[in-house]
Amino acid sequence: MPQVISALCLLLTHQVGSSTISDAPPGDTPARGTDSPATAPPKSDTFRATDFFASDWIDTRVTFAFANVNVLVGPGERSTPTSGYRVGIDPNFNLFLENVNTRFSGYEALSQLVLYKKLPGFWEFWETEVALAARASANVDTGQLSFFDAGTYLRIIRKLGAGKEEDVGSIDLTAFPVSSDRFRLGYTYLISWGGTSIFPGKLVSRISEGAVPGARLRWRSAKGKSYAFVGFKSALILAREAGVRAGEQVPNYGILAGAGTTILDSLILETNGGIFQKGTQERPGLEGNKVIAYGASARVTYYSGDPPASSSDYRLYRNDPNHPDNYDLFKSYKPGGGWFASLEGTMLVQNLEDPEAFASEKLVPAIAAGFVGGFRQDELSLRLDAFYQSADFILFDVPGFVPFQATPASATTAGEIFAAITASYWLADLYMLPSLSVGIKIPATYKGAVLPTQGAIGGATPGEVRTQVIADNRNRVVLPPGEDAQPIIGIFLKLPLYLSSSTAVSFESRVELNDNQPRLAQDNERGEPVYKFDDAVRLSLALVFQSRW
Repeated sequence: MPQVISALCLLLTHQVGSSTISDAPPGDTPARGTDSPATAPPKSDTFRATDFFASDWIDTRVTFAFANVNVLVGPGERSTPTSGYRVGIDPNFNLFLENVNTRFSGYEALSQLVLYKKLPGFWEFWETEVALAARASANVDTGQLSFFDAGTYLRIIRKLGAGKEEDVGSIDLTAFPVSSDRFRLGYTYLISWGGTSIFPGKLVSRISEGAVPGARLRWRSAKGKSYAFVGFKSALILAREAGVRAGEQVPNYGILAGAGTTILDSLILETNGGIFQKGTQERPGLEGNKVIAYGASARVTYYSGDPPASSSDYRLYRNDPNHPDNYDLFKSYKPGGGWFASLEGTMLVQNLEDPEAFASEKLVPAIAAGFVGGFRQDELSLRLDAFYQSADFILFDVPGFVPFQATPASATTAGEIFAAITASYWLADLYMLPSLSVGIKIPATYKGAVLPTQGAIGGATPGEVRTQVIADNRNRVVLPPGEDAQPIIGIFLKLPLYLSSSTAVSFESRVELNDNQPRLAQDNERGEPVYKFDDAVRLSLALVFQSRW
């Protein structure tokens, strides 16, 4: 009977996911230097309790939020929709100063299915690694569960010596058969570029990664002190010839390259760049002309202690039982201190239609820059974020305010500037990490004639000159005549109480002062429409029950 139970347990454990089961005998944790499960001793016929919690689902996030996007108004009382107090999060709940280094809002309910295998090659120092990564995301408003690729990849690794790859250095080839969005240019996610969205129409949603396959060849020195890479991406984009409505899907390519090095364990110098085909022109007289974008980014980081971490949205998903990644919500407090300062910049160019001359083009530059600084001394942490994005940088992936057209000489644009400071303090005995963020943003604007394609938006007729706030590459707000954009102020207070390594409950409060929210109202006495600005103050409250592991 014990043999039967053991056999059933073995079968069940493999059904859960063989890639997540440790090959080490009970009571003997495999060393982190182990090259592969295949080199470990044979399995024992006994099991540990933790084996039955093995899973191929990683980086799982489950959120229950009771929130109100604006407690000062009710449904229908302002241009920004509000559902009142509800279970779930309304759109535009986050402030501009949040999530500068990730695509996620922090309130998702999702998980990654990662079927993973890493094995030693048949030749010395060679290894292979592969992961089928799929994201399951739950929509709390519709109850729909959607699947997306989450960076499926194959890797061939040639280590530069005996030992762990990160210790001895390596040359590796990574192929992304579905989406190479994690292979990007730039550094801080907010102003990164060269992802899926650089190919017009290929990004499905904010949390998806699209269908843009690619590959990267990379060299890394021992301990990761220096690196260099070159790679490419490919996307199918609909192309039409002049005078022909029908078109065909044509492959477009992008070439990416970059390098970086660390000097004296305190200074990091990095640069990268690329050139991309972005389909063909759609403007009259230019149909069929290729749109080409290119640019470069650079970053200088000076630090003492640990260097700043890159965005987790760039990393490959791994599900290696011998080298498990820690996705827990709670990060243990560690005494000590350090600081870093990072300055980066990006310059991009693409050819768009010249609106001043029929059937002609011009090069349109786009600029972004950022500064990120951090300081930690024991329980206290401080962080400063400051970024600039020109209007053409925000609209680079569209491309342009009018798709495929440069800004006319009669119009003017202004870039977006924002700065924010965040302070947090560990209350280790209470398992709490309260934080307070304060920031200001001067929004990007376009001042010119309202487009015919926009229609009578915001009460403006096509051709009428107005100032429009560029919220992002999709959303714009048309201001009343004579009105200019006003600075936006945001304050975010978060009080999390950690219940375990994976779970926390937190109280959150946000205050936003935004006087750029006009809407049309009816003057009953005069019988004509009038402009009315919504109250600039928004107060959001939320009680969030969240787990991540």
